[in-house]
Amino acid sequence: KLSCSYKGNISFHGDDSLVLTYGTVVPSTVCITENSVSMMLPFSPFSSISFVKGKRTLQTIDYPVQFSPFSPPEDITVDFATYTKDMSLMLREDLTGTLKLDYYLEVGASVCERARIQFDFSPLKKPIEDSVKDTERTKE
Repeated sequence: KLSCSYKGNISFHGDDSLVLTYGTVVPSTVCITENSVSMMLPFSPFSSISFVKGKRTLQTIDYPVQFSPFSPPEDITVDFATYTKDMSLMLREDLTGTLKLDYYLEVGASVCERARIQFDFSPLKKPIEDSVKDTERTKE
């Protein structure tokens, strides 16, 4: 189990698209509809990936590979597929909720990843303030 928190923004586009953007320097974007999720993740090896509920989706990306330690990496084209076994989105009126994905990823003829991931949308916790301020301290 991996957990991390990011400040982000949620917005609606049209009647059925929800867009989540998070990160500061190069933001990541997640577009969610009733039956699909598309992600633009700039710091991931699979920087663009899509999931369609109950479907196998063929995709292509350019992946940097370094053939020599003295030369810059070259992009190679990788064909892969995602099969989304299950996808569910539960979102409340206050824009808190959960997106769950159950999928596997194939490269060539091999299943190279099988995962269940969950995105929780919740308000950020307030920072913990000092319980006693300097002016309120007493001598002991």
